[in-house]
Amino acid sequence: MSTHFAYYCSGHGYGHATRVSALASHLLQLSPKPTVTIVSEAPPHVFSDSIKLGAKYRNAKIDPVVQQPLAYRIDRKKSVDVLNAFLAKRESLINDEVAWLKANKIHCVLSDAVFIACAAAHRAFLPSALVTNFTFDSIWSYLSAPLLEPQTPATSPPPPPTLSTLAPNPSPPATELELEPDEPIPHDVMDPLADQIARDYRNADLLLRLPGYLPFPSFSPTHPLPATDWIDPAIQRFRPSVLASLHQPAEQLQLYDPIPFPDGGPKKPLPRQLKAAPLLERYELGDWAGKIEEAYEKGKFMKAMKRHQGWSDIRKREADVMARELVGWVNKWYELLDSESTSSSYSLNSSAGIVGDVTESDESRTLQPQAGLALGLGSLPITA
Repeated sequence: MSTHFAYYCSGHGYGHATRVSALASHLLQLSPKPTVTIVSEAPPHVFSDSIKLGAKYRNAKIDPVVQQPLAYRIDRKKSVDVLNAFLAKRESLINDEVAWLKANKIHCVLSDAVFIACAAAHRAFLPSALVTNFTFDSIWSYLSAPLLEPQTPATSPPPPPTLSTLAPNPSPPATELELEPDEPIPHDVMDPLADQIARDYRNADLLLRLPGYLPFPSFSPTHPLPATDWIDPAIQRFRPSVLASLHQPAEQLQLYDPIPFPDGGPKKPLPRQLKAAPLLERYELGDWAGKIEEAYEKGKFMKAMKRHQGWSDIRKREADVMARELVGWVNKWYELLDSESTSSSYSLNSSAGIVGDVTESDESRTLQPQAGLALGLGSLPITA
């Protein structure tokens, strides 16, 4: 089977596009080579690395975007207006995606972290996997949090004059732009919207949890929505119970059961799973490291860069394993469907997660690489 992935990428910021392009590139370097179609509102040039390797690109409006008039400020009211408008078209959007998935003979949907992609895959009777470190249900839910904004002390001296303030009609500085008051969205308004997003994520069959993660309320009942309950308002930090669960190995978390396909669909052949995944890097040092070495020769800076290159090489190998195992997971899904086997005959069980153990310290999070195929799928034929 030549595997065809539809990889849905959120258009909110380029961080999602960076890691989507990275994993797509790893997939496209497998042999045999799968097909990867990236679906996103983000422009194609941000996926240039993977497109050069053969990834296809389709522009589509697939997720609502939080409104940020300034880099450090969210306009909550306008954001909720955007979300409401998007959810009002949810059914038609999902139906459009189902039709596209079927017409293009997609085998598996990947998502970072587009919620309607999971819902569309479910209706099309396709397996879907989230590849992310958070989902947007918690982000939207947190718009109900009463955040404290820094106030300028009354005794502060006035700022020094500038050319713009001395002009006949000075323009206001950015801090004085007319913005809506940063009022929390009431829970009775926000909670139903966030819950709908979580219900769509619930359709995903696999979560590859990237480093720097938040709780996943659509995968585990440990910390349900609203996300405001995760935070101690007195210190604006995660509550101890949340921190404890974030340090738990992925395999120890309680998970929701899989949601069966709609009427007329097959029985899902594999159990729902959450697995630790490696950091996805888009760029390698390559020639840039060589140029730095020429400039700094034996300096400490170059030694640090070489250490970074070492970790980069490790993460690249881990991502290669992740790509192979992801194709293996899809292949096994269809093998079990064809043989009408039960889900108990196969499991991605491994104490190492998908490529390694994540260990926590006060200063950093490091990935301890494991030997071999960490999912324990070494006996599976890994074919694209």
